[in-house]
Amino acid sequence: MSPIRLFYALRPDTPLANTLSTWATQAQPHSRGRAMRTETLHMTLAFLGSVEKEIADELIDATPYHRLQPGTVTLDRYGVFARPRILWAGPAQTPASLQASHDGLWLWLSAFGFVPPAQPFRPHVTLLRNI
Repeated sequence: MSPIRLFYALRPDTPLANTLSTWATQAQPHSRGRAMRTETLHMTLAFLGSVEKEIADELIDATPYHRLQPGTVTLDRYGVFARPRILWAGPAQTPASLQASHDGLWLWLSAFGFVPPAQPFRPHVTLLRNI
């Protein structure tokens, strides 16, 4: 079987997703970027990459038993990641509950053999690609 590209993410509710799509549409004329589809908007907590189907099935079965810290995230700034050429929206400060959820998720994933990325967590929602 082929590996499956896998990640854990938070999805915005419909009103927020619609607002984010509007922001992307408003920013698009100022770049050559491609706006993300509303239904694909998300904030990645853990990108796992290509995962063998057996491990993916284990994670799918175990995921309902792993709970995240409740909290609120305010997307109050824009930014650009130059190398992947994306425009994003994110929090000016990472809420403690979001950081705890990220850290706890990676701790839980380590039991499955995954290693957290070396770079710090920078929560964001991609609005435009290839800017």
